[in-house]
Amino acid sequence: MTIATRHVVSAAAMAAAIFVPVPVDARGAGHSAGHGSAYCSGCARDSTGRIARSTTAKKEFMKETGHPNGWPGQY
Repeated sequence: MTIATRHVVSAAAMAAAIFVPVPVDARGAGHSAGHGSAYCSGCARDSTGRIARSTTAKKEFMKETGHPNGWPGQY
């Protein structure tokens, strides 16, 4: 095989790798079904299914993190 032939074969292989569609899960790559190991199944939940938080604990956390009025960009 000559050098020119190797270059053509390499270019064809790279083009195939770039342009051939790869099937991806509808939810996106890296997502798994169900909850991960960090899911708290014993935590109290609000009406939307999120972990119920104390308003006073939230305010204290925001003071500790240096954002007593919320994070920039939030409205």
